[in-house]
Amino acid sequence: MLWLQFGGLQSEISYNHFWRRFREAWANVLRFTPESSHAGCSECLKFKEELSGSFDLQSRFEVAKMYREHLTSVAKDRELEEYFQD
Repeated sequence: MLWLQFGGLQSEISYNHFWRRFREAWANVLRFTPESSHAGCSECLKFKEELSGSFDLQSRFEVAKMYREHLTSVAKDRELEEYFQD
């Protein structure tokens, strides 16, 4: 989200301009972690463990509801990131 910090608020700087400038001046200094090496979401793991360990129907329902809200939130974050990339 460096683009937001350094150029996202200025309409004359495009996302493509940011990446072009990054490759020219900063790619040898700053490194982005490859997607494949990102850790799993600790919240998702917590919800999955709670769902697998719970036999009470009401508690499973509550955990499933919170898990669904979390997934919705993550999806919205990803949509916003994709929007800024366009």
